[in-house]
Amino acid sequence: MLKNKKILISGLIYFIIIFSLGMLFSYYFNTSNNWGIFDFFDTPRVLADLSVRGGSHYRLVVHPLFVIFFQPIVKILNLFVKNYIIVIIGIQSLTATISLIVFNAIIKKITTNKNLVTILTSIFALSYPQIIFSTIIETYIYAQIFLLLLWLFAFYKIDKKFSVYDYIILLCLGIGCLGVTITNVVHYAIAVFILICFNDNVKQRFIKYILMMTSVLAFSVLLSNIQNIVWPDTPNFFISLIDGFFNKTTEELSYINLNVNFNNVMNVLNSNFAYFFNFFSFTTDEMGTNITFVNSIFSNIFSVICMILFMLINGYFIYKNFKNLKEHKLYFAMLMAYLFNFALHLFYGNDTAFLYICHYNYLILFIIAYVFNSLWKNIKISKWLTCTICSVFGISAFRVVSLLINKLMSNNYLTLEINIIHIIVILICITLILLLIFKNKWKILISMIIVVFLSIGVYKIGNYSIKNINYINQNWNYYNNQLKKYAVY
Repeated sequence: MLKNKKILISGLIYFIIIFSLGMLFSYYFNTSNNWGIFDFFDTPRVLADLSVRGGSHYRLVVHPLFVIFFQPIVKILNLFVKNYIIVIIGIQSLTATISLIVFNAIIKKITTNKNLVTILTSIFALSYPQIIFSTIIETYIYAQIFLLLLWLFAFYKIDKKFSVYDYIILLCLGIGCLGVTITNVVHYAIAVFILICFNDNVKQRFIKYILMMTSVLAFSVLLSNIQNIVWPDTPNFFISLIDGFFNKTTEELSYINLNVNFNNVMNVLNSNFAYFFNFFSFTTDEMGTNITFVNSIFSNIFSVICMILFMLINGYFIYKNFKNLKEHKLYFAMLMAYLFNFALHLFYGNDTAFLYICHYNYLILFIIAYVFNSLWKNIKISKWLTCTICSVFGISAFRVVSLLINKLMSNNYLTLEINIIHIIVILICITLILLLIFKNKWKILISMIIVVFLSIGVYKIGNYSIKNINYINQNWNYYNNQLKKYAVY
């Protein structure tokens, strides 16, 4: 019960932090109304997919069921909130929080080392991709939650009997993985292959595997047709992809580069390690508007060293377990899924390889936890070391957020100043943190009184007038103009 309470409080804290940052970036800085501010994010397009029935939902070729999955939820909640952006930020923050809880549950299935669990969970929660994709309106955090749920299911059902309900759950997870980002079906295919085809408790394994994969595709196409009826501007992904590739009219062809060079490799390596571990700097484009990374010699060296170490520990693990590799089926499933994504982005979307990191960043940490638990299960990690590592990542995350805020303020994106809602959110967050730190109710009470007075003081100093926000129709018109400017259609 105490563990569940800590998980709940920690989840609430993370939700409030992510929601506050989401309000700051997407609402206060108005990034939801601009094309490509962060690393070529097409935020207005996702905003339209989530809130506009009409319009050009052309990217559903690669995000097949995104609209039918999430726009109804946004529409229903907006009946009460009356602001699409706040609703979407709330849903996205909740999705990020659930992702963190699921990630923590999987790590606990992999290792019993509590300090290692704390370190890896903190790294995941405070990494730049987790922060930025949770706070800026985009598709990637939605894709991640289905993938994490898939791996959680895999860890629970590996080598166990499957009931009818298990197959239904597995089918739904497959539709979810394919429905948000089409390439994630490969993750699903790998995980299901290990779960079914290497499971002695399943009869007619290969037939059931083929049946599961075809069922996922069939139901996804069916939902795509239903989606097209309700939202006439949404394409049938299956037909559109086939037609686009055969006639060479699909946008995806422009993202494919078969000439792999050193720069391609470094783009993927930096996305995997330097950017993931908050080890980078920002710059802006020639227009001074789009914020992107600086690939320095230091980030390149850091990423190469990390990759070498990652390869060494995996090589050593395989060498030590060469005679009993069958006992580590899920390890190989995770490794294959990771290698697939690594190889994919050497060729596809390499210039923007970071955009896809949420699809597999967690696998790096899962694999590290698995190897450590197998080879160095009894290794002792002191609380001092745990606190130090978590603090370092906390500071690095704060630095990243500060850099982003400075860049946005220098580019005059700010549309709102501090207000009482902002103060209340901070107050709730601090109160929840105090509940974790202090057990004595008087200490909590005194701390809350101090925080209240500090908050009132800050509010009095920073109580500026609130400007009007551009609502969804204005966002959609602006987005259309930007599409024409960038010659997307």
